[in-house]
Amino acid sequence: MLYSMIQFTSCCLLYIYNINLTNGQFLYVDLFITLPIAVCMNRAKPCRALVPKRPSASLIGKRVVTSLIGNISLVAGFQIAVYFMTEAQRWYEKPVAKEPDNPDSTPLEGDLNTSIFLFSTFQYIFTGLVFSIGPPYRQSITRNYPYMAALAILLAFDLWMVLAPVRGFYSLFGLVHVKTSWRFVIFGMGAANFAMCYCGEQFLFPWIAPRAATVFRLVRLVCSRRLEREGFHSVNENGGKYTEVGIGNDSCNASAGGIWERARRRENRKEYKILLERMASGADLY
Repeated sequence: MLYSMIQFTSCCLLYIYNINLTNGQFLYVDLFITLPIAVCMNRAKPCRALVPKRPSASLIGKRVVTSLIGNISLVAGFQIAVYFMTEAQRWYEKPVAKEPDNPDSTPLEGDLNTSIFLFSTFQYIFTGLVFSIGPPYRQSITRNYPYMAALAILLAFDLWMVLAPVRGFYSLFGLVHVKTSWRFVIFGMGAANFAMCYCGEQFLFPWIAPRAATVFRLVRLVCSRRLEREGFHSVNENGGKYTEVGIGNDSCNASAGGIWERARRRENRKEYKILLERMASGADLY
């Protein structure tokens, strides 16, 4: 999903001037970057040692959602920063339509297209590194030799294309030559994006996930308490009057501290918890 968000952000930024990525750029991203990374990433073998804690089985779990939202924010934020930094350069030439009455006549090639495309190529590769699942469920990424070879080849080619441009490749991808200092800035922004995504995935997002889940549980409990206090009305068949049906006053007057403790508490009713405790203690499973 993050690969599509990177390309989606690039296209949205270019649509501001009625331009888009060229066919060669789309082909390179989809066929030569995304496909090898997606195929080789799944060749990672499982870890040899079992651990008591099982991996998340929910695609909308708090850790998965927090990681996804955080990385999407970083990826989009860095692309937007590159967009404004490109426009701030003195040598920047704004895309202009060849025919004033036809906005679709704007050439795709230009400084903005080149900067965003070169920067996004690093994002595709670094995203594969950040989301590589390693221990304790799979072996380390360094043991996935096809994956490491694909990443090394793609990264070397991107570095060569950015830092040592060749006119033939640039014409093939629809790129234009930019200043050497700006090419180093693009690479530096890509490295900074990778560093922030990696630190967020390893330290920040796991720390935020349980606290965000606690806050959402608290909000849900407070909302449910408010609905219970308002009560519901039903028709009294005998008198034909409306009577309020709700819970008792003692239950309605729960303290904020009690709601917070209830939000933090997790019920331990799943059978696999017992199995995990036996695995951790070394007892017989059956």
